[in-house]
Amino acid sequence: MGVMGRPVMIIALVVIMLVVLGWQAFSLTIGSPVSADALPRDAQSRQGFAILTAHYPAFNENPLDVTAQTLDHALA
Repeated sequence: MGVMGRPVMIIALVVIMLVVLGWQAFSLTIGSPVSADALPRDAQSRQGFAILTAHYPAFNENPLDVTAQTLDHALA
């Protein structure tokens, strides 16, 4: 009989095995922290970033650089 004789049971077993094998994927955190808060408090890079943001609040903003080409093909 094999697989073709019991398709529902085989499908159920395969699904259960895949869920068991992939269970850890449900707790994954995808992506990486982009801010300096992910660094230890005593890291020089985090301290330097804190000083920059304290003295220059505009430094904390995320700039958007735009390059455009005019009709005379000059970069603006």
